[in-house]
Amino acid sequence: MRTRGFWVSVRRYVRPAGFARVRGPIVLLVGNGTLSAAEHFSLALVDANRVTVVGRGTAGTDGNITGVQLPGQFALSFTGMVLSTPRWVAW
Repeated sequence: MRTRGFWVSVRRYVRPAGFARVRGPIVLLVGNGTLSAAEHFSLALVDANRVTVVGRGTAGTDGNITGVQLPGQFALSFTGMVLSTPRWVAW
């Protein structure tokens, strides 16, 4: 255990008990709180035909964030990346 300032760093490792595989149906819950890496993970499961997706559209926040300063002290930020499966199906 190491201490860095106010934070304590503890390394823990978990070893798999063996080859684990889900054999039954999988339901994936998504919504507007699903973003970034969770969207990538969701896309991989959908593309592999492993899940039934339930919920609403994801946040759509993959990629680099671009910020634009607008007149009147307004600002706009958006992502400009299109996320798609290897078969070019947009997510």
